[in-house]
Amino acid sequence: MDSSTVAGRPRRTARPTLKAAAATAPPPPAPSAPKKQKTQDAEKSAASKLEYLLTNSKSKLTQLDISEILSYSTFLDLSKESQDLLVALLPPTAFATYQPTVSPTHVDYVSSQVSQDSANLNGTGPSDVTQAKTTATLDPTVFTSPHFLSAARTFQDHLYSGWLTQKAAEDTRRFEEGIRTGTMHAEWKDEEWEADHVLKPKGKNKRGRPMNLTLLAQRGILKEGDVLSYRREFSHLQIVVEKDLLIQTIHPRTHTLAICLSPGTTPALPPPLLTTGQELPDVHILSMDDICDPEDLETGVLDVDSRVHRSERSHVRSVVTSGAMLDTSTTSQAQAVSTARIHAWKAFTVWRWREEMHDAVDMHILQERGGRERVGTLYYLREHCHS
Repeated sequence: MDSSTVAGRPRRTARPTLKAAAATAPPPPAPSAPKKQKTQDAEKSAASKLEYLLTNSKSKLTQLDISEILSYSTFLDLSKESQDLLVALLPPTAFATYQPTVSPTHVDYVSSQVSQDSANLNGTGPSDVTQAKTTATLDPTVFTSPHFLSAARTFQDHLYSGWLTQKAAEDTRRFEEGIRTGTMHAEWKDEEWEADHVLKPKGKNKRGRPMNLTLLAQRGILKEGDVLSYRREFSHLQIVVEKDLLIQTIHPRTHTLAICLSPGTTPALPPPLLTTGQELPDVHILSMDDICDPEDLETGVLDVDSRVHRSERSHVRSVVTSGAMLDTSTTSQAQAVSTARIHAWKAFTVWRWREEMHDAVDMHILQERGGRERVGTLYYLREHCHS
């Protein structure tokens, strides 16, 4: 084969066909799965960062000297827009143009107002322009004022204590709403104490003596002139029984109590009966003698009130165990009796004069319960006898 034949023969192309190219081409990369969004503080939005900084108890603001952060040098490092926004929140006393005024209720208010008006007419008094809150008239010493620093440290303390969180704001809103509507109930200090110190029912003290009112009277925990305020709610009847009782005398040998109370459903005692050194007033007063047990005293009070029948008085709140009612076995009955006895001790609250108020007869008749102050429930006070 000569060279001319080779030269005239059409040459075979080496370019791959479309089918071969498609077969040998690498597959397109699969779309990558979206990366999981990180929740670190560095990727939070500016608003989230600011909220965390100003509300979270773990904020860095709780670990720094607040006086170095809220300072005049820091204020100067801010932009003009930020400065104007902040000065609008400051009180008038933070500016050099502040002029103290006299309260309208002060006797010198009229003369002071006349002097100020004349000064304004003469052009020597402060004008509305100079009284404006601007960065030019801001007094730098406001940042070192003890009032400003005290408020700043209080903010830092509240931030550290968690009082600026959303939960704390919601609790405050709920509390304020409850105060306005009258549905908020504040526990008495002895009830709060009982919640933290669970007390087991005790029928006797360490010496084996039965626990009753005579032992409290012997120890001086109950005294003549004390008022026993009774209150118990019978929710199944929607009745609340309230009545004040006066310890008129305590027997010197047996230490039993002689009690005075108003008849019927009248809760309060006559004011003359609540003062010292007074004879029994010329009104209808009932008395109960030889009282030594809170249960007997409660029975007498409910008999006088007469709204709750004796068959209804044994009704106590249902005791639930594992979502089911306790049966009427002997154990359940014993528990019900023990619960009723505890309720009787808790139903009476002791009110007593302070030492300086005992002889202030003129003050007794003007105040509730003759100026006596709350001491505690019988259930709380009887713990002093377990020694």
